[in-house]
Amino acid sequence: MTVSGGLGAIEKALYLLDFFGQGQSTQSLTELSKASGVSKATCHRTLRVLQQYGLVDREGDGYRLGYRILELAAHVKSSVEPWNVGMDLMDRLRDEVDQSVQLVIRDGCHGIYVEVLPASSPARLYIRPGRRAPLYAGASTRLLLAALEDDEVLAILGELKLHPLTDRTPRSEAEVLAKLRTVRETWCALSLGEMEPYSAELAVPIIGARGRVVGALSVAGAERHYLGRESLQSLLVALDAAALGISRRLGFDVVWPTRPEVFLSLCDEGSPFPADSSLTETAPRA
Repeated sequence: MTVSGGLGAIEKALYLLDFFGQGQSTQSLTELSKASGVSKATCHRTLRVLQQYGLVDREGDGYRLGYRILELAAHVKSSVEPWNVGMDLMDRLRDEVDQSVQLVIRDGCHGIYVEVLPASSPARLYIRPGRRAPLYAGASTRLLLAALEDDEVLAILGELKLHPLTDRTPRSEAEVLAKLRTVRETWCALSLGEMEPYSAELAVPIIGARGRVVGALSVAGAERHYLGRESLQSLLVALDAAALGISRRLGFDVVWPTRPEVFLSLCDEGSPFPADSSLTETAPRA
């Protein structure tokens, strides 16, 4: 299949960039042409332009993403308010709990891992900064989804194809909505093995000056560290304090909405909400 005739020059350049970093650091012209459906001649011309602006570099017989991408990524990251005001608190949290710490924001139907601070322990969870995850899978992304109005939630779930990332990823709209009800009851979220097997993520919101959820802060690691109530409670206390600290710096000055003790009780009980329960709960909004 060839797509050359259907894309403009700028679209071709952006389109080709999507085929880098998918399992290998460099790709040959032939590989890029075959994967993208863009003819070799057009692919070569487009790569030369990308190379001129530092977005792609030549390496031997192949091409890789250029270092200019890192510079642009740094500009994007510095524009994210929670990152700007909260890096010291995130560092402190990572050192305190020795788990990976993530800052996640919403981009349309997905969450973007803006920052990932890996744990120092040998059993680390490898999530790269910039990773995109659908809003129906994982604790941080589900929390961001829960902060939206009901009609937005349903529109996003209608747009997304709920395909499983693991055998524990929610597979139906009803299952996602049931999990959202739990989140809206406590404003804490936990996922076990939903994005990567044997991994876990625990998340709470970051809330700005107008009471709007502007991101999610999470800790993540091996699932075994998130199963006992005592371990989960110690992680949640530290995580919640860090998120509150970042939110206060952003101007949030009213009652903090998370309910850790209720959340821990619900985790003990299993799934607390009947299938026909209303989706809407009192909530901060994105």
